[in-house]
Amino acid sequence: MSQEFIIHSGIDTIGGNILEINTDRVRFFMDFGLSAGQPADDRPDWSDLEREINQQALPKLHHVFEVNQLEHSPNIQPFQADRDKPLLIAISHLHIDHMGALKFLPASARIYLSRDSYRLLQTLVEVGEEEGISAQVIPLDPGELVTLDDDLHLQLFPVDHDVVGASAVFIQASGFKVLHSGDLRRSGYQPDLTDQMVDLAREFQPDLLLMEGTAFSFDEDKEGFDSEAVMLKAFDQALNQDDFLVINPYPRNVDRLRQLNQVATQANRQIVWEEPYAKLIAAFFPEESLLVLPEDGTARSGTVFWDNIKAEPNQYVLQNSFAHLSRLEDLSLPGTYLHLNGEPLGDFDSHFDQLQTFLQDKGFSFQNFGVSGHATKADLLGIAQAIGAKKTLAWHTFEPDKFRQALEGEGLDTFQVEPGEVFTAEDFL
Repeated sequence: MSQEFIIHSGIDTIGGNILEINTDRVRFFMDFGLSAGQPADDRPDWSDLEREINQQALPKLHHVFEVNQLEHSPNIQPFQADRDKPLLIAISHLHIDHMGALKFLPASARIYLSRDSYRLLQTLVEVGEEEGISAQVIPLDPGELVTLDDDLHLQLFPVDHDVVGASAVFIQASGFKVLHSGDLRRSGYQPDLTDQMVDLAREFQPDLLLMEGTAFSFDEDKEGFDSEAVMLKAFDQALNQDDFLVINPYPRNVDRLRQLNQVATQANRQIVWEEPYAKLIAAFFPEESLLVLPEDGTARSGTVFWDNIKAEPNQYVLQNSFAHLSRLEDLSLPGTYLHLNGEPLGDFDSHFDQLQTFLQDKGFSFQNFGVSGHATKADLLGIAQAIGAKKTLAWHTFEPDKFRQALEGEGLDTFQVEPGEVFTAEDFL
């Protein structure tokens, strides 16, 4: 069975990673996300897909998207189920930069992801945090072996990251072994998952390791905490202050949401959650005791209302997403605002300045309580060394050259390819 490999995007960006393996009978993609893109002209008659392609958030892929999404893009050949090869996709985790383009795939496509990612996707769609997907979505257990074609096999193994269900992707294609690290770290709630994956990867003996290199994008570490454990200790200390506390955590990091809730409960100062956040926690931890701010104003067991918070602000912690920033104005309570990787995600987002200005005007002190979802530079190099692939490709970083040079400095053989360039297993002989 002949096979061609193409990295369509993600080499010199953080996210937007798409690797294709094109065989005689199927087209298989590892991750299918959106990158940040570039400002571009817009047209109201463009489809969402055309808009993402025009902004370079998604590459121009032929025979992948259906014609009704390409009415104004005659230079992109549409997918036709009766003519084109079946589309198969493996997703490492549910961050937009790795799965944001799934909504554009035809119904006949098959998407494989971890069982926890499947549950998270269902819940995100239910609470309106993610759009529905037309394609078939197939959950896999850790290590479950799936035969995608006669000689194309897939396995997913969990890793530690800042979203539940994150996995590394193991592929065997006619004896050629590819490992996509996904996004990973050793500083979260389950660092043992990353270590276990590395042990399995060493035994796997990959020919090509696609290694994320986010940390090499920055000369200095970002502000925030080095680990989730250190952040939780600081959060516990903040709970013991009399200030009105507001937190803005990233909703897909369900493990963190649960840990925050438990630390606050132990400090006798429970978090009041927006309903979508509460549903995300309950989907994975149904036994967790939660206080909820009801969207419809109906009193139920575990509900807390604005009047309760106003009357005793130092008895609660309010979880408040950026979409509901105006609620803080309605409360008219100064306090401390802890930003835990929620939206806006950073100062590259224009909304970040808006948030800062609002908080300052309302008498809130801003504290960055973020924790990176990515391994440190030292850990990335150590992981790549421990896996010991025949060749390692640096991607998912703004500085692939720096990362590649660091890998080579550790004695590792690296592989370099341009976006859209075809390579084969013979290039590794």
